[in-house]
Amino acid sequence: MEIKRISILILASLLSLPLVLFAQEEEEKEKKGFSRIEMIQKEKEEKLENISPRQKYKLGKKLEKRGSNYNAIEYYEEFHQDKPDKDKAIHKLADLNFELRDFKAAQKWYELLLEKGADKYPYTNLYYGLTLKHNGEYEKAKTALAEFKKLYAGKDEEKYKNLAEREIEGCDLALSIISDPDRVNLENAGDEVNNPYSDFGPEFYGDGDLLFSSIRSDSAVAINQMAEKDADYRSKIFISENKGGAWQEIEALKEPLNTIDYHYGNPSLTADGNKMYFTKCETPKRKIDLECEIFVTEKKDGKWQEPKRLGDNINQKKSSDTHPAITQTEDGDYVLYFSSNREVDEGQGGKDIYYATSKDGLEFGEVKNAGPTINTTYDEVTPYYNSELKELYFSSNGRVGIGGFDIYKSQGDAGTTDFSEPEHLGYPINSSVDDLYFRIKPNERDGFLVSNRPGGFSLKSETCCDDIWQVTVIREVILKGYVASETDPKKQLPGADVNFFTVDGETLNPIGNVITKESGPFLLTMQPEQVYQINITKSGYFGAEERIDVNEIEAKDTLEMTFLLEEIEQREIKLKRIHFAFDRSNLNKKAKLSLDSVAIILLENEDFTMDVVGHTDSVGTLAYNMRLGKRRAQSAADYLVKKGVEVDRMSIISKGKTEPLVPNSNPDGTDNPENRAKNRRVEFIIHSNDPYLEIKVIYSDTNPEAAE
Repeated sequence: MEIKRISILILASLLSLPLVLFAQEEEEKEKKGFSRIEMIQKEKEEKLENISPRQKYKLGKKLEKRGSNYNAIEYYEEFHQDKPDKDKAIHKLADLNFELRDFKAAQKWYELLLEKGADKYPYTNLYYGLTLKHNGEYEKAKTALAEFKKLYAGKDEEKYKNLAEREIEGCDLALSIISDPDRVNLENAGDEVNNPYSDFGPEFYGDGDLLFSSIRSDSAVAINQMAEKDADYRSKIFISENKGGAWQEIEALKEPLNTIDYHYGNPSLTADGNKMYFTKCETPKRKIDLECEIFVTEKKDGKWQEPKRLGDNINQKKSSDTHPAITQTEDGDYVLYFSSNREVDEGQGGKDIYYATSKDGLEFGEVKNAGPTINTTYDEVTPYYNSELKELYFSSNGRVGIGGFDIYKSQGDAGTTDFSEPEHLGYPINSSVDDLYFRIKPNERDGFLVSNRPGGFSLKSETCCDDIWQVTVIREVILKGYVASETDPKKQLPGADVNFFTVDGETLNPIGNVITKESGPFLLTMQPEQVYQINITKSGYFGAEERIDVNEIEAKDTLEMTFLLEEIEQREIKLKRIHFAFDRSNLNKKAKLSLDSVAIILLENEDFTMDVVGHTDSVGTLAYNMRLGKRRAQSAADYLVKKGVEVDRMSIISKGKTEPLVPNSNPDGTDNPENRAKNRRVEFIIHSNDPYLEIKVIYSDTNPEAAE
């Protein structure tokens, strides 16, 4: 028994949903002389009690053989009601529900089969384990898979035991990452894009619009309607505009695309939007599975031209070639990635990813396998190459993963086999079921994927059918900030005070601050969906502020910014400090001469104001020295008032003994009277009403001993 690894990608590789296949199959049966679908419908409508259990089972097998698995299940269920002890129908019901991705139903039937101890079905524990994995019951899945690995001794023993071991590793991976999910939002694209059948092949189009593939036919609503001769149940390529974040009513691309004879899907556009690669698929005679070929159409005068089939090297006979993904190298060469089940020596097995290059995007050269780094012995599908990030994204069911098909990425140059070991994209991008068609914009923030995870629009079970999901990657952004002068923007300004705030409406919430150094940036980790404000001040410069909305940052992980400060014009004024005798606040003759110079400056510059600041030495209490410092400042201010300076232009400030000019004592702790004399002083801070002018006072000191 060859393992069936849920290859029903439901038109993802343009194998279609079994219900739709039923209609296709009937079209083919008509060619082969079979009756149309009404015959089957009539058979189903007969009173089942008039049909023997044996006939029910035979009808189920017949429908299963024709690809009508949903209908086959109904007959097997009826047989099981008649013969509950017969395990052959239970086995059929378990396997068919597994194939149709109704994993909850499959789990019920596999558990019933295991209760009966059906040793003649040696793969039961394997499929039961896979079913539990798809249902997210990872611990139970590990137990079932380990049981299969222990007991199985049949055909291809090593192959299947290796598979079971890889699936156990996938369960361990799931248990380790689901409890700590990546910061990613996934949202179903909604009912304008998705419908209960299969929606797939998303592609960025224009400025935020979406191209995709879907079955949108009224005839696909019910089986009996599919019997109509003109029923259009084939997939088409559609476009949906995005207005204000909402997808609009879809529109099918016009002919010469989307003709009635084929399934159209998997669109892939060149960067300029003037070439579109896509698949046309049909059902060959006497087959159920679709076979696909890759075509290209060019846009001229705003219209898509007659499609051209790519050469036989791309579309190989007896193979299905699908999932085209076009990109271009820095030299302008086209590189076409695609998935194919062709049988060639360099193939790794199953569906592999291949590529070919072209100068004009129409005639492609040798087709090459992407190599064992990318491809496995199982299936690799839905490739997508992001040329700006130099990353190849694809889905695989042949690697350690948490579901069926998981999404991976690998870095490397387009048109080569030199790629890094693929990296699992984690949870919730990947789920316990199938995840395909991952697309991401160069900002690594917005994209799409296709998945049959719960929460979509389903025809039958919650995991039967593929929907398109929007992906928003929520990233922290590291701000690397520099502060410089406008006159020398490449040189860091040390000593700038940088304050950080989060913005909540009109409220600024402080979250920290730093002082810039001689070199190197300051760093701030900014959380997604948050607005920050940066305020910067430095003496001699005007302050600066900047608001940053993290959602608007077109960056990966790091944002570098230089904050430029405008230098304030400085005017230097030379004055002399006023010194005092010990424990005194009266002014001597020399002090008054120094204050005369201060008065002249204030009287000549009417827009100047001044702080008069009194200081003391260290002798005495803090409170006493604060009073003494104030008396000294008041003495100087009173003298200036006598010289004509308005009192309201001066502020009296005392620092007491808190800001000595020099140490009051020697290094060994002994008293230093000379230094204490220097600390008994009054200083001046001059302000200008002109915001573009800063006053800097330069002191040429008098001899403090003259104050004694």
